[in-house]
Amino acid sequence: MTNIKMKFKIGLFLTLSMSMSVPVSQSAEANFEYPELSVVPLASERVDAEAMGERDRALQTQLPYLVPASASFLAGAVLLATGTKSDFNHDESGKAAAWVGMGVGAAWWGLTLGVLNHLDPYSQGSGTLSKLPAKNQREKLARERRAEEVIFQAGGLSRKLRWISIATNLFASAFMVGSSKDNNASRYVATASLVAAFTPLLFAHHWDTVECQQRDYKRRIYAPVLGAALLPNPRGSEFSPGLTLALQF
Repeated sequence: MTNIKMKFKIGLFLTLSMSMSVPVSQSAEANFEYPELSVVPLASERVDAEAMGERDRALQTQLPYLVPASASFLAGAVLLATGTKSDFNHDESGKAAAWVGMGVGAAWWGLTLGVLNHLDPYSQGSGTLSKLPAKNQREKLARERRAEEVIFQAGGLSRKLRWISIATNLFASAFMVGSSKDNNASRYVATASLVAAFTPLLFAHHWDTVECQQRDYKRRIYAPVLGAALLPNPRGSEFSPGLTLALQF
């Protein structure tokens, strides 16, 4: 009786395993062969969606760079108005600190408004993608990979600018803190500017956020597959109901 019971359980376990493995394998083959065509939303769809209204939110997109730039410029102006530790008229390094702060702030405002504010990666990318054919799988795959390049290049540029912004504003702010008088408005403003230099690190740029989201959507294609199965009991020869977790890569 025990042998018959064991054979029945083993047979049931094999049947369940086979019935579960077939659809998972077929789905995995369809999804893992070209993940660019399986991600939702497609990269091209995300580029088109971001292109809509990109010009209207251009200034808002660049706020992580404009906040520390404004703080550096203001700190430099206050330092120039209130003086430094020593006699400001004879303190060349103090004057230099004030002008460095104002120069860095003005440079980032000019870069943001003059260059970044007129750089529309999604609109330009959407225009390029609209000219690419997508009649067969090969053409669709090429189109989606080009769309991913648009997203990833914009995200990469934002990360480079993030660290450049932090480095330049941090240097200018530290220079002004060291040159300002104790218990003076210039010291407090320069210290606030020092903190504001980390704004791009605390608030991610929109281009970087879009790239991270698209990569996350793509990773979800490789999500774990959870299923039920009869598993051998380590304490005996019988089988018990359990869950199986299959990681597909």
